[in-house]
Amino acid sequence: MDSPHVEVTVETSRFSVWRNGDRVEVIRISPEALPRLSVVLARAEVAIERATGCRVWQGTLKGDQAVVTARLACG
Repeated sequence: MDSPHVEVTVETSRFSVWRNGDRVEVIRISPEALPRLSVVLARAEVAIERATGCRVWQGTLKGDQAVVTARLACG
């Protein structure tokens, strides 16, 4: 995404959170050996909420251990 980003740490994971309107992309920037997808997604959701002040729209959090996308439910 072509916008400013915010770096957020959740437990042992560091993320760059990029927002464009109600869309968000999260890139995990911390080195971690074989992180479980469920753990990364849960931490990415927390990072999104901390960085944007918005909730993640239910059912839109998708991705892998490196890149996660979602839509925001603000207001």
